Amino acid sequence: MKRTIICHYCKKKIVDRDELITGARWFKVKPFHMKCFGQLEEETAVFVKSWKPLNGIPGNTSFLIMLAIFLWMFLTDQFGYVGDIIGAVSLYPIGLRILSFLLIESTLPKISPEKEMRR
Repeated sequence: MKRTIICHYCKKKIVDRDELITGARWFKVKPFHMKCFGQLEEETAVFVKSWKPLNGIPGNTSFLIMLAIFLWMFLTDQFGYVGDIIGAVSLYPIGLRILSFLLIESTLPKISPEKEMRR
């Protein structure tokens, strides 16, 4: 299931996962080149309008923390119904990360054949 992934910022093809950053803003998940995502972050002045990275160290850390909160709130009765609501809200970043992986990251090779030949 290989398909072409286009950068949301520069509209050029993303070749492999090595240069991919997936960003989320509200309910949108978009692919970016690493350089393009950095430029987009520099241009963004308001925190609310900024794109949040879903993959890489920050995105994976957020995913693991939210997964731990979700499991803690639903497997224990620590805060009662409020804990269930907190657990349900923590599903949002978990769902975005899974969606990002299934729709964007899994369609790209880890390293492109051109880069592998240079090694």
